[in-house]
Amino acid sequence: LAKRRSYASLVDHMQTVLTQGGLYEGLEELDNLLNQYETAKNDPARAHALQHLIIDAVKDVNLDKDMHIDHDMPLADVVSRAHEVLSKIRNTQIQDGMHIFGELPEGDKRLDFISSIIRFDTGDPSPRRTIARVMGLDLMDLLKNQDKYSDELGASNGALLERLETITKHFIWAVLNEPDASYNVIFSRMVSEEDCRDLDSIRGRIMDINTRIDASLEIDSLLNGFSGGYIPAGPSGLISRGHEEVLPTGRNFYSLDPFKVPTRVSWRVGQRLAEALIAKHDREEGSIPENVAFYWMASDVMSADGEMFAEMLTLLGVEPVWLPNGQVRSFTITPLEKHGRPRIDITVRSSGILRDNFSNCYELLDEAVQAVAALDEPSEMNYVRKHAKKNMEESGSTWRDATLRVFSSRPGTYSSGVNLAVLASAWKDEADLADIFVAWNGYAYGKDIQGQTAHTQLAASLSTVSVTFNKVQSDEYDLLGCCCYFGTHGGITAAARHYSGNEVKPYYGDTREPENVEVRDLSDE
Repeated sequence: LAKRRSYASLVDHMQTVLTQGGLYEGLEELDNLLNQYETAKNDPARAHALQHLIIDAVKDVNLDKDMHIDHDMPLADVVSRAHEVLSKIRNTQIQDGMHIFGELPEGDKRLDFISSIIRFDTGDPSPRRTIARVMGLDLMDLLKNQDKYSDELGASNGALLERLETITKHFIWAVLNEPDASYNVIFSRMVSEEDCRDLDSIRGRIMDINTRIDASLEIDSLLNGFSGGYIPAGPSGLISRGHEEVLPTGRNFYSLDPFKVPTRVSWRVGQRLAEALIAKHDREEGSIPENVAFYWMASDVMSADGEMFAEMLTLLGVEPVWLPNGQVRSFTITPLEKHGRPRIDITVRSSGILRDNFSNCYELLDEAVQAVAALDEPSEMNYVRKHAKKNMEESGSTWRDATLRVFSSRPGTYSSGVNLAVLASAWKDEADLADIFVAWNGYAYGKDIQGQTAHTQLAASLSTVSVTFNKVQSDEYDLLGCCCYFGTHGGITAAARHYSGNEVKPYYGDTREPENVEVRDLSDE
């Protein structure tokens, strides 16, 4: 924003060091009881005694609601859910203080910092998959909470993931401090030739990251800039999403080529998100959602390379076409028989920053919506066309107006309105919030449309919404950190409930582990 508005030079800086959340106090006691149960579950008397202790411990640490426990649930299910919840807690990364401008992470913080960079799976060789394999483990089994190892190794999946992180940091320490040590010594076991080759590649990456950290000159660059000197340019992005090219910091950072979104990698993640969303709704509601409302933030483009963008295209049943240079300028329509489900409609509330900086993205999405709506397909297999025809019949609007799907606040403004009403206590019920949301966000954007008044069209589109959606791609941010989450995601959920008359559920996607994406209810998130 600063660069766009004032052509400023921006001296970038390190992200906060992330470290493992781990377990503590009552959570450790619960974990100990779960481990006791694993060794005693074939002893009915001892297992029965542990049952009451486990359930009491779960309630003591306030996990009973997270686990959705009921009185008739078998103990094995309680134990399984407890392991899953503890695994998420102990393996979630948390911020270790704040970054102090000009200071480089040292000691254990350096290990945590490098570990948080290489833990993101950017392809082959994957550090986490490789080191897990050296340990005799399968990373995907661990991430999916399949307790195939608990009997054999006497530890839950969460504990093994925590051990994987510890061993990874030990490996990083050895690379930086004992460069001549053999892998057999570092891992205290025989390492295969194939794994040695992968570890060699990972070793080189760790050393490169370490060199880049040492080359960061934040204070020097700032003072040089104050003196009118030249500050070298450098790319931006989340370091914890595998973007070590952001280092060294202290450079005049720029954004990205918006035409390269979504990338091929984020396209695969977006497809998984769409599949997980559909599967969850079908499993819980017994149907495929007809219309999904999205809160589309600029962080999806700038930090996640368009994962949500890819998800929306997948739901519509279209696929990006990449040029040889990686840019996306067009799309192809996927035949219905290829994905075996109806084309799902979308309603999008774009953030103001995305609207102002990445118009090519929402223009391409709008073109995709127009193309899908124009297909000569049965209404029961094309919900975009179904809802557009219904909108035309009921409101008498034009076909173009009936197919508007990307909305935001009035040009030049940046609020959903709902957050202001909540903070001012200027509302009585959800109907008030719904009206405020439509009044503030009823402006359409798309190909050749820049802020057209479209309150009627937004309300009509919200009336067919089945579920709302937002997502997280990094432990550095969460939905309690900014009013835009409750204001916009909460606002569009309240509006969809009001205009549809249905109990629309808010879903939350999680792509922190891109090979194992998850979709949860907002309450669970």
